Amino acid sequence: MRWLAVDTAGETGSVALAQWDDGGRMTPMGCVGLPTRSFSARLIPAISELLQQNHIALVDIDGFVVVRGPGSFTGLRVGLSAVKGLAEATGRPVIALSRLAVMASMQPEAPQVRALLDAGRGEFYHGIYRDAGGECAQESLETATTLRAIFADEKSSPRPGDRTVADCTVAESAVVTALSLLGQSAAIVVHVTAADVFPLAWRFCQQQNFADVALLDANYLRQSDAELFAKIPSKSLVPDT
Repeated sequence: MRWLAVDTAGETGSVALAQWDDGGRMTPMGCVGLPTRSFSARLIPAISELLQQNHIALVDIDGFVVVRGPGSFTGLRVGLSAVKGLAEATGRPVIALSRLAVMASMQPEAPQVRALLDAGRGEFYHGIYRDAGGECAQESLETATTLRAIFADEKSSPRPGDRTVADCTVAESAVVTALSLLGQSAAIVVHVTAADVFPLAWRFCQQQNFADVALLDANYLRQSDAELFAKIPSKSLVPDT
């Protein structure tokens, strides 16, 4: 089985190709990076380049994996639109994964993993996962203040087996400094690429946990500026009091 993965959730993106045998053993077939702010121009050429390198036609792909967020609004829309189009054109299934879950899956030995990403504006995408990313216990958007309260609560009253208490923390490098200021210095630094999605994607495939392409949308964890501003009435429309 050959699967193509697309990750455009971060500042940089990537596409990757891998092959699984019936026992789940994976053979990487390449990964192509996508520079910052180049997703719309580079994604389809990168996919074509990767297929050509492996002498594979698009019809030979058995399925697609896409990282559906959280992350950049524009990047997610580019990646999801491309994968949905390819899936509809080929009739192949799609597996949609959380970027936080993929980060958690990179620490399979830990019973519960906290994953953190920089959400900008002094906020953080926060998730706690069990079963190596397979089960989400919590996913939320947190500020530095709420994260500090979470860490303090865990330290003051540890609760073994609590589904919302992590055994280890993983984060991208941009978040580690902020975590140290919040008293959480034991974070494991990870950098997610499209090639990292395949172990978790294989488990989804075995469970037939495929996305409904017609309903598939990005996981932003918060509203876009356009959505927020649309709800703020213009001053000219607000009656005087």
